[in-house]
Amino acid sequence: MNGKCGTLVEVYRAEGSRQRWLVRVDGNLQPLAIKTLNLRHAQQPTQHSTTLENPQAISSPKARLDTIYGPQSALRITDLPGALAAGHRSLVLGGFHVERILTRTKSTGPPPLLFARCRVCGASFPWQDGGEQEAKRRRRTLSCGHWLFDLAFEFDLELRDAMQPSSAAEVAIRDQNGVFFGITPQAAASNPTELDTAQGLLAGLLTYDGQANSMTVLVSSYPRDALVACETGIAPGDT
Repeated sequence: MNGKCGTLVEVYRAEGSRQRWLVRVDGNLQPLAIKTLNLRHAQQPTQHSTTLENPQAISSPKARLDTIYGPQSALRITDLPGALAAGHRSLVLGGFHVERILTRTKSTGPPPLLFARCRVCGASFPWQDGGEQEAKRRRRTLSCGHWLFDLAFEFDLELRDAMQPSSAAEVAIRDQNGVFFGITPQAAASNPTELDTAQGLLAGLLTYDGQANSMTVLVSSYPRDALVACETGIAPGDT
């Protein structure tokens, strides 16, 4: 849809929707529910130019989710409740957009991605204490009072069905091995540039409105029933 013109119809008010407009795109019969952050004012045509020239609409790098199990036979979020009720514990999801990044801490800046998870009590705390090896050598104590821990990227994604935006699901990301970003938590803790790269990839997920997102999830029953991503990483959004 980059570079196409359209007409705003009305704010999309379906249950659970956030920051979307119904837009009648030129050449499409049905209006589309498009995120506000993906809309730009079209330039007024002049006598020397009748095409839309809006580089801002395509300047931000986009990224998508990709699972090694592939998008074949992927389940839409609208079908997720039925699949869970039928007892399925592992699924491949497709045909969705990433609506929001959810964290458990309040922050005025970028949401914290790095956490230290205690091996003793299982508690998890935002990590801003530099390299893991040096912190362990100093026997750095967590807020729970323990000093045995592992670093991980921890946050949740709110996914929304691309065709039925009223259908949504939350999926937890718990990555200790660097599969999701292609960056290990240890590298991000030691190098701020790597952490900035991870933040940029997340921003790319939010701006991607294509149909190629795919994600493998499993149902975890601890500490509560939740969907947890696995074998899924971030790929360029233009492929």
